[in-house]
This record gives sequence, structure tokens and C-alpha cells, in this order.
Amino acid sequence: MIVDPALVAELTGRENDWWVALRDRDWPAARRFMRDDFSITTAGWIDAPIGADAWLESIAGRYRLERFDYDEIAVRRYGDVAVVQCRSHQSGTHQDSGDSWSGTFRYTDVWIHEPASGWRIAVRHAGTRPA
Repeated sequence: MIVDPALVAELTGRENDWWVALRDRDWPAARRFMRDDFSITTAGWIDAPIGADAWLESIAGRYRLERFDYDEIAVRRYGDVAVVQCRSHQSGTHQDSGDSWSGTFRYTDVWIHEPASGWRIAVRHAGTRPA
């Protein structure tokens, strides 16, 4: 499979910019990366898919992201749809206790290219991985 390096760079940039908005707790900016029909399941506290606004609200009340990075990024494109699989190392603090946390996660993200707004994320599935 051949994937355009420019597309990999573009989607890696979108992933990073989205996480910068989440780290900075800029919820309106983070929301602009997500489609209206966005859904997510996570590696812990969200078992069934939920939408963008519910997820952002849960993050705001749950933890503060302080550091993240991505590696092992793989991109597949299917017309106006791209699937990004990656690994992320993250750390932060829990909102309620102030205790620090860290983890290694695997993400599968489905991005849709929209003529007016470019690539926006439609679906994310997260899983934890051993550090």
C-alpha cells in the first residue's frame, strides 16, 4: 500500500493540533476538529460510544492533559475517508485528586475530508497499551 507522505504529514498535524487544543483546554478549538456526528469509545471510562460535546465535558471534569506525543503513525486513505492508527504517550493530573497519571494508548481515528473545512475527525477508538 502506498500512502502519500504529504497526507501523512497533514493528518499527523491535524492530530497534533487537536491534542494541543485539548491540552490547552480550548474546548471550542478542539470541537472544531470534530464532525457533528463524532463518536468515541475510550480505554477506560467510556464503554459505549458518546458524542463530541459529552466527551469534551467528561474530559473537562476528569483530568488535565499536560504532555502527549505520537509515534507509530499509519495512514490509509479511502477517497474522502482516512484511517489513522497511532500510539500516544500521555501524562497529566486528575482533576479531583491532583494525582498525576500517565499512559500509553493506541488510537484508531477516522477522518473525513469535507470540501469547506478539510479533514475533520468522525470516530475515535482508544485502547491502553503497556508503557
